[in-house]
Amino acid sequence: MIALLDTIQKMAIGAALVLLALHWTRGFEVNDEITLMNLVWPIALLGRLALDKRSKVVAHG
Repeated sequence: MIALLDTIQKMAIGAALVLLALHWTRGFEVNDEITLMNLVWPIALLGRLALDKRSKVVAHG
């Protein structure tokens, strides 16, 4: 599960950067997509951190 959230986070950051580059270089209207990606990656990051912390607590007993 942690690996999945890590992958989602990295893909969302990459997509947001690509969309920003397209917006600046080509003038594409991608504001909604940029907003969506900027909402997705922090949520995935927080979920991954929460699962990572929980797994450490379970491992230490």
